[in-house]
Amino acid sequence: MELGKIPELTDGISVKEKKALATIAKIYQEEPIGFDSAFTRLYKIGLPEVRKYCSPLQAIFWLAEDGELDKEFIHYSLRELLDKSWKFGDTEYSRWKSFDVVTDRLNAPELIDYYERKRFHYVDWRSLPLPWVPPRYVFKHNKGECVSITRFTVYCLRKAGYKAREIHVPDPVGRYPFHAICLFEMNGGEYVMDNGRPGPLGIHPYETDQKR
Repeated sequence: MELGKIPELTDGISVKEKKALATIAKIYQEEPIGFDSAFTRLYKIGLPEVRKYCSPLQAIFWLAEDGELDKEFIHYSLRELLDKSWKFGDTEYSRWKSFDVVTDRLNAPELIDYYERKRFHYVDWRSLPLPWVPPRYVFKHNKGECVSITRFTVYCLRKAGYKAREIHVPDPVGRYPFHAICLFEMNGGEYVMDNGRPGPLGIHPYETDQKR
């Protein structure tokens, strides 16, 4: 049922996709307990009741489709799975060219954080057409300053069903009036994601002394 939700399989099944499904089925037959354990762990990434599909499961399908899936995947961490499947080179461009498609895929904080660290780089606001730019600009050009990157983060989290907003904290280097980060709720707690800086900090628990 979950495989049937991924975009590749909602519009019919090609010969290549049929082979990929056969590869996944074969691994399941060989390692049913390990497969179920891996699936259960990956299924919990994001909000199943809100997201369109399970992105880590799509990543497994991509590996099968590309002829790179073996039964060792059942031992992968999320980071290892994404390192092997989320490739951003020219040959994979079609998977990453659409803003709407990609932001559907970025449906959990861990996935957004991974993507931003791999793709985005911080630039001074004076190099942008405006002091801050919208999420589509950040996506297209893979760059932004703290407000712009934070607003991309907020956009993706809200689309995925999370409560998220931009907050301002003291600028870490003291050059600007504030520094923008994303505050969001996850697993009953409050966290921040801070990738709008030269050295991204990713996700960490929200400390009340960060509030201004």
